[in-house]
Amino acid sequence: MIEVFEARNPYIKINLNTIDPSIYYDRLAMSMAGSAGPDVFYLHDSKAAPYHYRGYTLDLEPFIAESGIERHDLWPAQIEAMSLDGNLHGLPFDMSVIALYYNERVFNEAGVGYPSSEWTWDNLFEAGRKFATGNNEEQNIGTSEPAKRR
Repeated sequence: MIEVFEARNPYIKINLNTIDPSIYYDRLAMSMAGSAGPDVFYLHDSKAAPYHYRGYTLDLEPFIAESGIERHDLWPAQIEAMSLDGNLHGLPFDMSVIALYYNERVFNEAGVGYPSSEWTWDNLFEAGRKFATGNNEEQNIGTSEPAKRR
């Protein structure tokens, strides 16, 4: 793919750097903070917001307008995740599904209503605070994906 791109764009040279996935985001954050980040890089939708807010990504709208890419051809959820102030700062590449499993007994005991399709991350964290009692070994709620949280 790189050879085809470079043949079509002889003024652009691609240097592909592969990084161990276990350290990818740490290395990316350090390189960006040190003003030595890559020109093109991958961001999972759940990791994108801090990069947008810190100015590490570029408003792609002028390039999208020139390219002929149509927004209706892109996944709506990805457009939101890859945007800042309504402008795309990344092109959707892949998508992951977030599922919520919960224990009805725990919700009932706490007097908290069950999650619904209208819940936001704020609703989840608010409910979590109601369950978070005792020491760390006795916690009843947790998440590994604080999407969109700065």
